[in-house]
Amino acid sequence: LEILYMPGNDFTGGIPTEVGLLTRLTSLILGLNPNLGGSIPDEIGRLTRLEELLLLSSDHTGGLPAEISLLTSLVRLSLSGNDISGPLPDLSAMTDLVQLF
Repeated sequence: LEILYMPGNDFTGGIPTEVGLLTRLTSLILGLNPNLGGSIPDEIGRLTRLEELLLLSSDHTGGLPAEISLLTSLVRLSLSGNDISGPLPDLSAMTDLVQLF
């Protein structure tokens, strides 16, 4: 699986840690799921081929995992419209990042 595109649904229960097993993903788009909630799992850092991570407006809480800095192929990162708090991890290795919103 390379693209997981499931925006605008009514998913609940958060992003499962098993997402880290989808290591061939280039796009993970789960935005606009207002009841998804929960924290973003550390296992997201295993998705090193990701170019798009779009989690906007999905009621995520807590801090961003430091492992997000391992996603050095990211071009687009969208986390707006959530309740994320705490420090922003070091994103300096994301040299291809064009959009951060």
